Amino acid sequence: MDPAIVLERLLVALSVLSLPAYRRLLAPDGPFARAPATALRDGSSSWWATDEASGFLQTVIGAINDAAPAGYACSCAEGDRIEIVRVDTRELDPRQFGAGVSISPAVSAVRARAH
Repeated sequence: MDPAIVLERLLVALSVLSLPAYRRLLAPDGPFARAPATALRDGSSSWWATDEASGFLQTVIGAINDAAPAGYACSCAEGDRIEIVRVDTRELDPRQFGAGVSISPAVSAVRARAH
């Protein structure tokens, strides 16, 4: 999936969950300002393969997780979709959330459905 499109969708989700957190990311001194504008529009940019880009996406996902309701987290689903899912925290190992984590931790997730 095109990382520029993923980023756009993540930012929309964040704006719905927490407008103040969204505004902090997009502030002139926020993380968004440090990312190359051309890369943010072009998912084929070589910037997306850098540690900086990975850290940037982790910052956005972290902000979503912080803003999500208790018991929910941002997760990849079926490899091409990102969802806010209910997380069974009993199956998580807290060491997965260490500062050195470079990929999203494995979680037991159940898609939340509206009834």
